[in-house]
Amino acid sequence: MQRFSIAKAAALTIGLSALFPAVCNSLNLPDLEKSLRTQKIISPSMRVSSTLQGANLSFSIFPEKDIKETTGTLKIRAVLIAKTVMSADKNVQKVEVQFHEKENTDHYTQILVRSVDIKAFSAGITSEEELLNGLQVSTIGGGSKGETETKPSEVAEQTSSEKTAEPEVPAGAKREERAKLSARVKALKSKGVGVKPFLTQLEAVDELAKAGDSIPLSEKLEQLDYSIAEQEKIVSERAKATAAAAAAATPPVATATAPKGTKASAARTPQPRGGTTATSSFSRYSNMANSLASSSEAAPLMRLFEGYAQHMKQRYNIDERLIPEHGPYWHERYNLAMMIRMHQERGFGDAIMPMWMECQQMAKTGDQAQTAYKMRNVAEALRLPDPIKNAVWYEAQAEAYKRKFYERHEEEEHRSFQR
Repeated sequence: MQRFSIAKAAALTIGLSALFPAVCNSLNLPDLEKSLRTQKIISPSMRVSSTLQGANLSFSIFPEKDIKETTGTLKIRAVLIAKTVMSADKNVQKVEVQFHEKENTDHYTQILVRSVDIKAFSAGITSEEELLNGLQVSTIGGGSKGETETKPSEVAEQTSSEKTAEPEVPAGAKREERAKLSARVKALKSKGVGVKPFLTQLEAVDELAKAGDSIPLSEKLEQLDYSIAEQEKIVSERAKATAAAAAAATPPVATATAPKGTKASAARTPQPRGGTTATSSFSRYSNMANSLASSSEAAPLMRLFEGYAQHMKQRYNIDERLIPEHGPYWHERYNLAMMIRMHQERGFGDAIMPMWMECQQMAKTGDQAQTAYKMRNVAEALRLPDPIKNAVWYEAQAEAYKRKFYERHEEEEHRSFQR
């Protein structure tokens, strides 16, 4: 994530997994810490320690001075750290991030992020709110050393989280695979899905596993995996349909008034394709950053990823001017920037940059109406639909472009790694 604002953290990043080569399958802790510092996910002044035990990583942060951050902000930090770690090593299943106090290092806030949490959010199965609310948060120290403290309102939620954190899977062949399937079933149950058929299949699989590895066991696991995946797809599509309906019901944003002396030309724009509401992990982490950008808690996080734009420029050759400034309609400007990038690749996007920079400067002032006006000017020059009224269409176009861009870069990086 990048700088200039936490929002820019997600701008043009093509996903947090881009921080590490996709071919990496083992975690190098010194390199991890170096990368986190380089991306300003952790400050250079922070002392850190990390321990990897099997599939679990414990990551402790010791600040030079007390940092006053809410639990919500700490949760987001923990998610971003965990996402980076799990992108570097696919085998990591849990990341415990411990935020220590400066004066009393025995007192810290511990946040547990599981691989299943990250995957469910990235796949669109859970919302940002559900992801953050579902994290297990413990306050260690204070009254008694080693005491775990939780807010009364969080007790029931945490108890549920603890029950699902370690799926109880009988001993036998392919236990890890069975545990993952069990966790996915429990995730579906938390979404209100009836899971009795899946539980019956899990019991049958567990019985086969007691006899050892076998072809019937592998076939049953494959069938169950397919069945669960189909149900997850249904849940995901249902969430997308709900989001699309909500977007359609939202009153249109009032057209901005043009500055004095400026004549707004009539829009000659193509109609967006209907029914396109695809949302991937790219935009979901962008949305998380976007919500932070408009939060009163954003100020200390603005400095968190300073310098990431330079990283993106060096790694992906992305024009850092395209990274949206903090301000109104950040996510809509993010998608508009993707469209400019597409036009740049076709050889005629640079001509629009002066208009885009005017839009950027206006966004920095916080003037919502004039920012919208500048955005529409850019879109009209590119013969594109209104970027605010047609946000769903822009989202789909940006996601399709980013996916192709990321896959292309991943292939090039993989070939380079093999050489």
